[in-house]
Amino acid sequence: MDAIAGAHAFANGHGLPVKAGEGTTYYIGGKERTAVIRTNTDLGTAAFIIDDTEVQNRNASIFLVSSSLQPFGLKGIASLKRNQDKIDASFPDPV
Repeated sequence: MDAIAGAHAFANGHGLPVKAGEGTTYYIGGKERTAVIRTNTDLGTAAFIIDDTEVQNRNASIFLVSSSLQPFGLKGIASLKRNQDKIDASFPDPV
């Protein structure tokens, strides 16, 4: 987990993407450590084994995904709801 968190911390600080090794298996044990993900991340075919048998804090996040991009408004979308199957948008006809 230290290596995963460290890789993301470096990538976050330098604006670099993170790509997991293809077919790699990562073991995450009971240590309380959160990896903050703020850049493009490609996990590909990687697998994660999360062993919580000796976890220090069951409420701690393993991954925290956030963005450094500024939010923007959506035009033509009236509302969004949790578990929504599709987005109904009414866009003006092209001229």
